[in-house]
Amino acid sequence: MLRKTLPVGLFILLLCSLVVVLKAAGLEQINQNSPPDINLIESTEKKNSLAKLQKPVNVLIVGLDTGRFPGGASREGVGRTDTIILACLNPQNQAVNLLSIPRDTLVEIPGHGEDKINHAHPFGGMPLVIKTVERFSGVKIDYYVKFNYLCYEEVVRTLGVVEVTVTEELHHKYYDFYPGKMKMGPEQAFIYLRLRNVPRGDIARTERQQRFCIDLVKEIKKPKNWARLPKIYQIINEKGETNIKLWDLLRIANTFKSINGSDISVNTVAGSNYKERGIYYWKPDMKKTAAQIKLLFDTDKQN
Repeated sequence: MLRKTLPVGLFILLLCSLVVVLKAAGLEQINQNSPPDINLIESTEKKNSLAKLQKPVNVLIVGLDTGRFPGGASREGVGRTDTIILACLNPQNQAVNLLSIPRDTLVEIPGHGEDKINHAHPFGGMPLVIKTVERFSGVKIDYYVKFNYLCYEEVVRTLGVVEVTVTEELHHKYYDFYPGKMKMGPEQAFIYLRLRNVPRGDIARTERQQRFCIDLVKEIKKPKNWARLPKIYQIINEKGETNIKLWDLLRIANTFKSINGSDISVNTVAGSNYKERGIYYWKPDMKKTAAQIKLLFDTDKQN
């Protein structure tokens, strides 16, 4: 079965790989290739905008189960959050820590009682999702990024292809995957990232997503992709939703100049499967989860 969730790669593309462009090409070169309606360089703001971060920044990344999917199917409407990731970008140790909150996690949704966390979005949109995640984690969210498959598809299509390291043989009715290097377009990559009807199921899928993130960073490092980042930011603004302004993004990027794949830590909320009245949930182990959050988000210093 192919679950229509979204990869972490898009977020990594926005917040991590942009630093490669700033470092390798220089802001002026990007500006020369920018679309007319996106100007990355404003002399009056350049100095202030590129000031480095002094404290950790927490970003909530949400992927909705809406848009067009491989095979021609589509889903419209408000949508549920199929991907929920809380990220901490820490300038003090140049690390990006990602905590994935499973879509079926049983949490307290303000005003709605206990329910699966992915129901927060249809109940109250992003404001309620943010409020729910903050209450669950105890982490204050500074920024958010929300997107669906259409947004993801256009970003990867802008890059053209991503060269992916495949480590195991996988089969789907549309594509076959064999160990080695494979160049994937948006639809093929989407299927590769979402396959879970395989040995080790979700664990194997998570590992594929982590490797894809690293491959995506490598792809954006290529000089041919330097000038495409303004277009990608434009896609996020038009097809997705974020409260990260372009200058904030550049400031974040300028802070994390040395980041690479080994600096990105991917984790999942500790817990176990739980069934009540015929409904399956992911029941978090709150003691272990609290320890995870303290370690990843350094909450003692942030609060």
